[in-house]
Amino acid sequence: MRKSLGFLGYPRYEIDENGNVFSFRYRKTGLTPIHNYMIRKEFAIMNNKHYIAKKYDILRATVRQIVNSDENDDWIPITACLMGGNNNHYYGIILSNNNQRKTWLIHRLLLLAFVGPCPKGMEGCHNDGNPLNNKLENLRYETHKNNSLDRIKHGTQKRGEQHPMAKLSEKDVLKIRKLSEDGLSLRQIAKMFNIDNTNIEYIVNRKTWTHI
Repeated sequence: MRKSLGFLGYPRYEIDENGNVFSFRYRKTGLTPIHNYMIRKEFAIMNNKHYIAKKYDILRATVRQIVNSDENDDWIPITACLMGGNNNHYYGIILSNNNQRKTWLIHRLLLLAFVGPCPKGMEGCHNDGNPLNNKLENLRYETHKNNSLDRIKHGTQKRGEQHPMAKLSEKDVLKIRKLSEDGLSLRQIAKMFNIDNTNIEYIVNRKTWTHI
């Protein structure tokens, strides 16, 4: 089963329950430009769309015809790309309409098309913890907190020294807490590890690095 992405402003794209995106295809014909214009207009009327004639519809040298959308051959699959940083990769795709291009993550498109708008304070969540598994049955809306707990459960949450932005090791964190217990000030400890006082305070009070 496929759903149109027309509700997002992309009437020439569809997505199925497995996260595959398809684009409507034009075929070259031997028709004259004026015939091509009439076919485009008729197709628009059939689909209840307001059609405005444009100059290129009459003068275009290479004529293209919109073919019957009921045939499977009229839709071609689009290859998704890996997107994201900090080792958190998701499949994404670029959609375009009227020369406007926008990047979308596949799992977000799928939830929007088959489930509906994301409720306030929630986000897309992969049930099995695999961000590359974009089947509809593997997706749901969830709070950020529960989504993070899911990642911890599946071992995909980058915590501590595994996080690509981490400046400290677990050994450093234990040492920082020990130095604080021994009476060194936050400023002194921060200078030793070349980080700011606030980070030291969060570490000592276990607001960060809570897993050790």
